[in-house]
Amino acid sequence: MDFGYGSMRFDAITLFPQMFDAITQFGVTRRAHERGLWSLRTWNPRDFTLDPHRTVDDRPFGGGPGMVLMAEPLALAVEAARAEAESSGERSGAQIPAPRVICLSAAGQPLTDARVKQLAQEGSAHHRGQVGRSLILVCGRYEGIDQRFVERVGFYNPKATETETKFRIAQDRLAHWRSVGAQVSPTVARLVKTFGVVGAPAAGAAVAALAPAPVVDDASGSTQQADAASAPEVA
Repeated sequence: MDFGYGSMRFDAITLFPQMFDAITQFGVTRRAHERGLWSLRTWNPRDFTLDPHRTVDDRPFGGGPGMVLMAEPLALAVEAARAEAESSGERSGAQIPAPRVICLSAAGQPLTDARVKQLAQEGSAHHRGQVGRSLILVCGRYEGIDQRFVERVGFYNPKATETETKFRIAQDRLAHWRSVGAQVSPTVARLVKTFGVVGAPAAGAAVAALAPAPVVDDASGSTQQADAASAPEVA
């Protein structure tokens, strides 16, 4: 599919792709869609699960009521959306910025008129040789989204040979999660001790558990493991 110059692309990560028929098949948005002013591609996290039941929800990692959307299917869906958006730009021969990933959440920044205009301007660039920055929208469900998908406190890559690319932790976020009572896992405590992070707590102390950061990166299109600065925006 050729999205063309000036066309704004949206990718929606959602468990209910059929709900988006309301904007692609009816009203003013349908006419704009048919004119090629914007495009939509939906991605169902269930298509990125590995178990026979296509499970996408689990209990919160840190405890608490309800269920949350699991981090891994969301991350894989975002990576697939990013790869397709970037390949579309490459086929057109245009220079494209990395897609912006936004998690839709009641706890995020208010979606103001100014914010909408800013995103629209970024997404529908008309400059010669360029296309607009596409948006990947992660739609929530259940009690929310696993925070390990939303925020990357750090990463561990066992295949890396250099310490800087093998293990990293964001000290400011470490302090934040300690202050709200998050608990470290024995594995993370061992890694922190092994790599000598200054001021790291011992096992059992309050600290955010780290998970591999495989794909979510708002700053680049890299498929390498990401650091704490690569989490999606929350809006």
